[in-house]
Amino acid sequence: MNRTLLTPTRFLLLAAYVVFGTGVVCAQVATFNELPLSAESYWNGPDESVTPETVTSWGDTGTVYAGSFTSGGVDFANTYTTWENYTPGNTGDDYSSWEGWAYSNITDITTAGIGNQYSAYATPNGGGYGGSGNYGIFFAGYDDLAPTINFDAPTVVSSAYLTNTTYAYLAVVDGNDGGANFVKGPFAQDDWFKVTVWGFDAEGEATTSLDIYLADYRDSDSDNWYALDEWTQFDLSSLGEISGLGFELSSTDSGSWGMNTPGYFAMDNLALGAIPEPSALLLLLCGGLVGLTSLRRRGPRGR
Repeated sequence: MNRTLLTPTRFLLLAAYVVFGTGVVCAQVATFNELPLSAESYWNGPDESVTPETVTSWGDTGTVYAGSFTSGGVDFANTYTTWENYTPGNTGDDYSSWEGWAYSNITDITTAGIGNQYSAYATPNGGGYGGSGNYGIFFAGYDDLAPTINFDAPTVVSSAYLTNTTYAYLAVVDGNDGGANFVKGPFAQDDWFKVTVWGFDAEGEATTSLDIYLADYRDSDSDNWYALDEWTQFDLSSLGEISGLGFELSSTDSGSWGMNTPGYFAMDNLALGAIPEPSALLLLLCGGLVGLTSLRRRGPRGR
């Protein structure tokens, strides 16, 4: 199984200053918690700070907001489109669509279907990692692979916590997509659902990748089958120093129109920055170390 968990010590480093020689390192973590949300709600766009563009598709006219939001100094892309005069059987109706990243604090882990597309499946009570409120939701959409998370400067991504959405989890485990009848039924032997995480360089070119299985039924022993049902930490440092992240979802449940498995996953606590191995390093919480290092650099006083 492709689930590489970090040790407890490495996890503590994500929230601590580390003295290494005379330098100080503090990890940058996108938690989504600083983003304002009412209880049991979500934000999926639009970013009204950007200039909208007009598009046409299948006879419909759309207004596209290709924007983003920021958490922990990290930029998450969001594309929101409002469609006018939707015609096939719904003349005069308007609707909206989105892709890329949204954020949510919905805790519903029981309701199947697209009406519950913004909920992380995180047992036992839903919500963000460690009982926190907010988390990110990714929807693949239909665009070509491109970075949807962007950094101010090239960096190493240490780790992120991932889980399924309720929509995807119930489609995989129960074959329940809320009555849409797209999924083929519960996953069986040899089925899988995965996200391929791509690293992008400063020119926007994909460089390295790794696969994370959101559901894996490939083992001959059914006791080893799983679909992610809790926040699970994955080591992303093998992607190297990168300027952005892109995500490609795929599943064995696919047809002539593409993937039938709902193309979503949830993310929390995306951590940036290469974290040194602990060895003899001194660990102190962020904010409590600055004075110590300042005194160390100045040397003894009053002699």
